[in-house]
Amino acid sequence: MIRKTHLFLVLLLISSLFSSAQQLSPQAKASLLTCGAGDDLYSVFGHSALRIQDPARDLDIVFNYGTFDFDAPNFYLKFARGKLDYILSISTFSNFMRGYVYEERYVYEQDLNLSQADLDELFVALQVNYLPENRAYRYDFFYDNCSTRIRDLLKKVLGDRLDYHESAIEPVDKSFRDCIDEYTFNVPWGDFGIDLALGMPTDQQVSGFHLMFLPEYLKDAFDRATLDGEPLVADGRMLLDLPQRTPSFQWFTPAQLLWLFFIVTAFLAYKRKLPLLFDRTLFAVIGLLGIAILLLWFATDHSATANNLNILWALPTWLLLAFAPRNSAFENYVARFHMLVLIALLLSWLFLPQALHYALVPLVLVLVIRLLPRYTR
Repeated sequence: MIRKTHLFLVLLLISSLFSSAQQLSPQAKASLLTCGAGDDLYSVFGHSALRIQDPARDLDIVFNYGTFDFDAPNFYLKFARGKLDYILSISTFSNFMRGYVYEERYVYEQDLNLSQADLDELFVALQVNYLPENRAYRYDFFYDNCSTRIRDLLKKVLGDRLDYHESAIEPVDKSFRDCIDEYTFNVPWGDFGIDLALGMPTDQQVSGFHLMFLPEYLKDAFDRATLDGEPLVADGRMLLDLPQRTPSFQWFTPAQLLWLFFIVTAFLAYKRKLPLLFDRTLFAVIGLLGIAILLLWFATDHSATANNLNILWALPTWLLLAFAPRNSAFENYVARFHMLVLIALLLSWLFLPQALHYALVPLVLVLVIRLLPRYTR
């Protein structure tokens, strides 16, 4: 109740400032907060937020573009379909920091070198963004998230006077998938799932401008940026001095599991000890996975899940093979079709426009092994 009352008073103060001629006092300042990675997959990429301080008015708040409502109707369905709205929220700075202290994630602050007029305009823009009709936005991991919103807001407020100097780091020679891999190296199961779900758009080369979709890169861009030829960042400091977290490495990885699966399958196939149920189950699971890939591709608003070449090994037509009459001409035809697709995939693996996860190689080999008895009939 105390926290809610405190936040209510903060919002009243903001409302009064919004209606006044002078938005903030000369003592006010704005800063970018960059937060370290967390243990959960959604938090391994870190976080960005904007802090507004005005000691003369007892104001110290954080504008956070990275919040969403778990209680929203059909939350998980909306998330899966890419239709979940994220929300700009406001919290007191002390409440914001309390969460990162609890999660043991570092927080770095960069004071922005803004004039009184620029600061007032930024504060007004944030308040306009926070209006009920504006605060929700359709989240996109690469192009519209907590970091890109801050990048774009500063550019909108400051115009061409603000230069991020993206050309100073180009060519970047990285794809969006490469950037993700930097953060998921020690989360192999999360990395595997991401590579299954994301298609060719993720393999596009990222520009210096779009590199700022990640908080650490946004922080670096602010250090490099200039406003009217002067550094955008006046000063920087650690507010919560904790080492950059890297999740504990998981030794039992998808690659290990799938290579073990391949070895066991190859051995039992050689001994002719695999029942028909094994093949039907395997083919049905792969076919269902293919349907999931197609749904992510065509039935969602996720831009990064389109044109997913994982469909080449996870075709929904595996379901036909799973339920085809045994030793029928139809089963033989479908088996030959899938064998040709898999062989072509293996031969072109390194040349595809999408980087398929290396752990999938043993799974494709298992499928080839189980097709051989049908293909050679």
